[in-house]
Amino acid sequence: MIGYSPDGPLKSRIEAIAGTMGRPDRIFFCGNLGNALSAKVANNYIAVINLLATAEAMNIGIRSGIDKHTMYNIIHNSTGQSFMGDVVCPVPGVIKGSPASNGYALGFRTEMMPKDLGLALDQAKEVGARLVLGEPTIDLYRRAGEDPRCKVRSCKNLTI
Repeated sequence: MIGYSPDGPLKSRIEAIAGTMGRPDRIFFCGNLGNALSAKVANNYIAVINLLATAEAMNIGIRSGIDKHTMYNIIHNSTGQSFMGDVVCPVPGVIKGSPASNGYALGFRTEMMPKDLGLALDQAKEVGARLVLGEPTIDLYRRAGEDPRCKVRSCKNLTI
């Protein structure tokens, strides 16, 4: 994500440099300086809420008696499919290598989630975008970050 016009005279030079840091087909010119940060903040907003939704959905299924692998496969192959469910899946033993399957020792620390979500809430307020899910989600992650079971760990779902 780059805060530069897709029609700017330096586009090809920027693509060449940015292409050395990642996949060239995933370079996105977001317009004005600062817009790339806005795009990242908005994308992180989705990720944070999606992780929580995945945990809650898995919790519903597991508590209803559905095997966690079956529940994961249903979500993965249906409309609930997402990166957060497929890579970060918050249920232990579902995705090998996920934080949940490694004692929540790897990944993004729970205490950092309110920071990312807070940036999105601040950005939304600045541009006049109404958000419904942000406040209850940031409250939950603040409480989770203070819980001794979550400190210095990846985003652990406390309800499963």
